[in-house]
Amino acid sequence: MTPEEYFLYANVDAAQHGFRPEINLPWLAEVFFGKADFSPQFRKQIEDSAAAPPAW
Repeated sequence: MTPEEYFLYANVDAAQHGFRPEINLPWLAEVFFGKADFSPQFRKQIEDSAAAPPAW
């Protein structure tokens, strides 16, 4: 299934979705790394990985 086929199947309007780092990054850091407070270097590492295009 291609990404386009999946979006149609899942009824996802990709243009209406976005990643809000100010909301999501603290939550993701807590879930995956056990801490919501992190250094600027750690925040940049997470932001850079979140901004990377999907490897499809």
